[in-house]
Amino acid sequence: MSRAPARHLAENDGDTIVVDVAGVGYQVWISGATLGVLPPVGGELRLHVHSHFIKDEPLRLYGFADADERRLFQTLIDVQGVGPRVALAILVGLPAGELVRAIAGGDVARLTQIKGVGRKIADASPSSCVKRSRRCHSRAAAAHPRRRRRG
Repeated sequence: MSRAPARHLAENDGDTIVVDVAGVGYQVWISGATLGVLPPVGGELRLHVHSHFIKDEPLRLYGFADADERRLFQTLIDVQGVGPRVALAILVGLPAGELVRAIAGGDVARLTQIKGVGRKIADASPSSCVKRSRRCHSRAAAAHPRRRRRG
């Protein structure tokens, strides 16, 4: 049985981290939620990574503590006008459940309160984005039932 090489947190500057995998360092952009659950420098970690490549630019890696947050990020970057940096800002701007509700409800006022989100982006919530984001949120709620808000 083969085993994945150990991954250790080599550096952490708040926006990006460097992950050491068998002596090779990989720079990874991280979400605010992921930043809050990272081990100390030198600690072993596991990330759900999205690889993003645009012609004439370097490959960029985006890391998330859980697969649902990564799926929500991927859903966001499918929206016209939303790139990886804006998607990370959106994830910082609203907790996942509130974000999904705002998208599903077409709450433009709530979405435009997020830094980097204008009316054009807030209006560009296609039905596929809504369906995919609901699916992400329902999985996240099932996996973390204690995170439900009390009314």
